[in-house]
Amino acid sequence: MKAIIDGLLVLPHEIVTGKVLMYEKDIWKIVPRKEFRAGMCTDLVDANGGFVVPGFINEHIHGCAGADTMDESEDALKKMQDGGEIYFKTDDDDLFRDSLEYFPASGYDIEWMTFDLHENEPEWNIRTEHEGMFTEMGIKIKALIARKNPDPASVTWIEPKVLKRQAREAAEAEARAAQEGEDNE
Repeated sequence: MKAIIDGLLVLPHEIVTGKVLMYEKDIWKIVPRKEFRAGMCTDLVDANGGFVVPGFINEHIHGCAGADTMDESEDALKKMQDGGEIYFKTDDDDLFRDSLEYFPASGYDIEWMTFDLHENEPEWNIRTEHEGMFTEMGIKIKALIARKNPDPASVTWIEPKVLKRQAREAAEAEARAAQEGEDNE
């Protein structure tokens, strides 16, 4: 059994923290972090707060914007961050629709998108085995190209733990205000 800990787990309708994804070939179980013990698995991956997106297969990049991760330079990494592109493909309708919100909230401008990649297949597409399999089953492949906006103000994403804290603080402030209102009556 393998496990991924300490990541932002992207599920069909929400992004959650504090969970451990346990898997072999397929996802076996998602458990609360506090219930997980290292002896429950043979391999442990620490996501270090990064996104964990089940269904992506070997999702990675070697570079973009004329730079490569093998350049091993700070300038190359900065070049990939600002103006870097993501070519995103999926067969999952809900994930794609949600991604149309996730990418802009993460500071990426969606420059191109389609709900049927193979209808007018672009030259750049390299059709994977899974794409072919899903297409043969009549499942359309959705795709987009997103470019990183260099303006830090373009990022509107708020981490779930921050949202929870803000909601708790707002509820506490509301309760205090209600109590003060009752005390003044």
